[in-house]
Amino acid sequence: MENRKRKVVIAALSWFQDQVSRIEEVGASVKVIPDRIDSIFWEEIAAADALIAGILPIPRQVMEKALDLAIIAVQGVGYNTVDLRAADEFGIVVTNTPMVNSNAVAEFTLGLMLAITRRIPQGWAEMINGGWNRLNFSGTELKGKTLGILGFGQIGRRVGKLGTAFGMEVLAWDQILDENVFKEAGAKPVSKEWAIQQAD
Repeated sequence: MENRKRKVVIAALSWFQDQVSRIEEVGASVKVIPDRIDSIFWEEIAAADALIAGILPIPRQVMEKALDLAIIAVQGVGYNTVDLRAADEFGIVVTNTPMVNSNAVAEFTLGLMLAITRRIPQGWAEMINGGWNRLNFSGTELKGKTLGILGFGQIGRRVGKLGTAFGMEVLAWDQILDENVFKEAGAKPVSKEWAIQQAD
């Protein structure tokens, strides 16, 4: 039997050459398609054995076109972009990358909180236009505020720890976690309604 190289189509903008090289080291041929340019993607997917997907949807039509496709690896925590029923029918394994972006999302969340409370975008806009009336941009502190978190998975827990580090009271709601999980993250377990009512 002919031992042909496996071809991997990468449909994610955030892939770097060192990651591509690691795949090539195991004998794969890698095609990088930034932003999943459809004209190129539909041509290349027909010969693909594996697909590393970003956030763009992978519907049944992709699997019908890619007859050799054995695996769809989602570059993210969820499977909601993949037609799982079709993947099951075609015998295609679907994987994800748990916790791959939990810290980044948590930091971004805190960054947005700081931007809003400290009025950073408004101050930046005035500064690049030559002004700086700092009294207009003093904002308010996160310290002493109440942070409500709905859903206390990996991202929620990290946001909670960051909020605690800033001196916030952290109230969190989740359907399935025990009290020890909340305690480890410095959060108080509460009802969804109470978290919403009390949160700043």
